[in-house]
Amino acid sequence: MPRDELGVLSEIKRGFIQRQIKQGKRNDGRDLGLFRDINVQTGFVVRASGSAMVQIGRTRVLAGIKIQTGEPFPDTPNQGVLTTNIELLPMAFPTFESGPPNESSIEYARV
Repeated sequence: MPRDELGVLSEIKRGFIQRQIKQGKRNDGRDLGLFRDINVQTGFVVRASGSAMVQIGRTRVLAGIKIQTGEPFPDTPNQGVLTTNIELLPMAFPTFESGPPNESSIEYARV
């Protein structure tokens, strides 16, 4: 097993996980070949053009799409624009900074 570069696992936890893998088990007791239960609910966000809540085990992801027609930019009259946005909980991604996009993000979204 490669060394944990982020320092997330303690040596004790790392050893436990390595022993479980050698025994053909995951740390929650499942066999290595067994997947967690997967549940998909579509139409989860009423005000979105499309949405889904996907749950794998106790992990949940909510995705929503909002579509609207707009005017093209003058310098690209035959092209559309796709704008993306992401919001993450601090436990999912501790270094993520929420809020409005900075100038670079806006430029990248236009490319």
